Amino acid sequence: MLPLYQMSGSQVAGMKLDDWLNQGHPEVTMCYKVLTEDDVDTLVKIIDAGVVSLSLPWNGLGDDAAKKIAGAVKKSTTIKSLSLSNNKITDEGGLALAEAIEVNTSLKSFMLDFNKLSEEAIDAIMAANAKRETPMENRLGGIFLKEFYQKTEVEKQNEKKKAKQTAKA
Repeated sequence: MLPLYQMSGSQVAGMKLDDWLNQGHPEVTMCYKVLTEDDVDTLVKIIDAGVVSLSLPWNGLGDDAAKKIAGAVKKSTTIKSLSLSNNKITDEGGLALAEAIEVNTSLKSFMLDFNKLSEEAIDAIMAANAKRETPMENRLGGIFLKEFYQKTEVEKQNEKKKAKQTAKA
């Protein structure tokens, strides 16, 4: 049997949970796959079964997947690291993940950079982290997200100029 990181999305979806557990792999990394709803359901079962690290960058995951994963992370007592970087998660999924971050006590590292989150969603993630008994200090990707999405002063000035020009026209 191939390690999970080498499997296609359909191979993961078709895999029996017992097979995964028998492999003894507490970490799952899948990159550059197009994961289906069935794949996400299988990954939720894997979270429920005790995965320690789940890294799913560049898989085209959206809000529905983020909400399912967030639901599993809320209940997990084993997951320590979660990366959902470079997907298609927007505020809806980001807010669900914020709720999971707040209640999960095992999570030590969380990455959600390069998704489609507003500043408000990023602030909600950071607020959820701050409410934790032990906040994720330098291991919370959401903190770094703000730097990626904040507009530079030049961009802000250009927007103001453009708005004034539009108002004059």
